[in-house]
Amino acid sequence: MPKWLLNIGIACTIVIVGSCKKLDEPDLQSNDVQFFITGQLQSTLLTMEAGNDSAYMHTTYSQDDLNVYEFKGTLGHQDCMGQASCEESISLIFRDGQVSSGTSTSIDSTLSVGTMVFRGPIDSTINSYTVQFTDASYAKNGSLSYAWDFGDGTTSTEASPQHTYPASISSPVSACLTVTDNQTGTTSTICNDIYLPTNCKADFTYLFDSTSLDELNAIEQGTGPYTYYWDFGNGYLPLGGQTLPDFSSFDSIEVCVKIVDALGCEATMCKYMIVSSQYINCAAQFNWSTQENWTLNVLDLNEVIIQFTDANGKVWSSDRYQQDNAVFTIIDIHNFDANMVGQPTKSIQFEGRCKLFGSSATDVITFNEINGKMAVAYPN
Repeated sequence: MPKWLLNIGIACTIVIVGSCKKLDEPDLQSNDVQFFITGQLQSTLLTMEAGNDSAYMHTTYSQDDLNVYEFKGTLGHQDCMGQASCEESISLIFRDGQVSSGTSTSIDSTLSVGTMVFRGPIDSTINSYTVQFTDASYAKNGSLSYAWDFGDGTTSTEASPQHTYPASISSPVSACLTVTDNQTGTTSTICNDIYLPTNCKADFTYLFDSTSLDELNAIEQGTGPYTYYWDFGNGYLPLGGQTLPDFSSFDSIEVCVKIVDALGCEATMCKYMIVSSQYINCAAQFNWSTQENWTLNVLDLNEVIIQFTDANGKVWSSDRYQQDNAVFTIIDIHNFDANMVGQPTKSIQFEGRCKLFGSSATDVITFNEINGKMAVAYPN
């Protein structure tokens, strides 16, 4: 069992570590059990209970450049105080409901019994698209040089480059790859329309039996049903509505497929079908995948974030991508003892479920059946 899923004891002393204004760290003395959290982290029960293993309840608050307070509590180890990362810990972060000057907050209305919204990109805007281009070219002699034209005035000579397009770019953008056989100097160029954002995708496979086309299969991604159009050099037409060329007269032929899904999303893929490789030294081909990059609306208010730091120091956070079917409910809240530097705190009992994201939308762990009580600090 991974170390970060073992039961983790927490000795309950409440301290404040201001992320904007550094405070001296007080001595820790209390061992009273007050706070806990349990939940199903992936398929394993995670339990953190105050009062065991010389670990503590840390509280903190900070104020960002837009003068919005965030109230934070972390169930973590004693030696985590003041550190950016606290291995094997859980944090709750509550974003205030107003912009504040001085120490004025709306914590009493922000933290009230009822449901809260998870912070995420849902209310934010796409600022760019990162496209990972992957070379899939045919190379008879095994050595190629690459020249990419991304369609926005920029180029690359890498085999499989990554490129970022601004959100304002007109879609689709035509990206082209030219490969050169380093032994013979033969070149080949292929271009594809890159749709931004990518809500559907097209591809195809083929198989020749000698010079006879034996198989041609479209690969689609989107919302079915789909409509298919093929271009063998005379424009896009349904496959059944055109006469296929005599492939025996080609060593290779550029073919494109266009799919239109049930929501009207269009996607295309163009590639060279190699009929006979006897006289072909190279044929340019490439695939791609697209990631949307979001600018978080920093003025999002009255929202909650859950963070988990595993034993390797990796931080999993609920706010990096959009949640699906997440719930966070405050069951009870009341004033608690001041922490050891005199800052007021509140004790919050809660339950819920969410996803915690790592470095991408697919790097994700589920955190279900969450139940707990934690504290946060706030300014006087």
